[in-house]
Amino acid sequence: MNSFYSRLAMQVPCLAIVRGVGSKRLSLLQVLSCFLLHTVASNCCSADIYFSIGSDGSNRYATSALDASYQLLQQGDTLESTHNVLPPPAPLAARLSFLQRWLPHLRQLSQQHQVDLALILAIIEVESRYNPQAVSPKGAAGLMQLMPSVAQRYGAPNPHEIARHLQAGVMYLRDLQKLHPDNLALVLAAYNAGQSAILKHGQRIPPFKETMLYVPQVLAQRQLLRSIALDTRAPLAAEVVTP
Repeated sequence: MNSFYSRLAMQVPCLAIVRGVGSKRLSLLQVLSCFLLHTVASNCCSADIYFSIGSDGSNRYATSALDASYQLLQQGDTLESTHNVLPPPAPLAARLSFLQRWLPHLRQLSQQHQVDLALILAIIEVESRYNPQAVSPKGAAGLMQLMPSVAQRYGAPNPHEIARHLQAGVMYLRDLQKLHPDNLALVLAAYNAGQSAILKHGQRIPPFKETMLYVPQVLAQRQLLRSIALDTRAPLAAEVVTP
């Protein structure tokens, strides 16, 4: 078995312990202190992210400290602290199968559209857990969970045409990066909640529970995947056989 794919596939399952012990939940900071990989250079945009607990006990995120209760969660590309827990890792077999077939293609798309490869992988991990059959209650479908209108806009209406679906998702990320340069938090929030939600809330992360959990989850997965995902020893994109 190719050692590159094995190391990449095994990287996230080690985080299964964040599911918690008994009724106690481990903070992501505790996990990252053991598993966080060294950051490598990347052209992807980044931004400071602040965290606060609302009066109702909900988690709140913003790209600036809106009041004294906000604490720094991420500065640039470095996670400082978080109270969120990662979702359960994708099945190892599903991850390995996906990476063996599609990682070279994603590497090519990453380079072509200037979108961080680890970010793409993190979104797929969080959105669908590498399941191309995934469909959300709201109708988002495929590995990158694109809404039908977005998929149609980028020429990939059928989520089962995986090569086109992945290209559409990466192009969508590229365009969101152009709308929110140097602000990865808003890129992810827009990917999850829609660009209209960002505009409605004054160019800030909308106060939706799903989005407030989604942003740090993807950021954490990206940090864990970056060093290996950017390994130049991976096979070339030309080796991918498109179905």
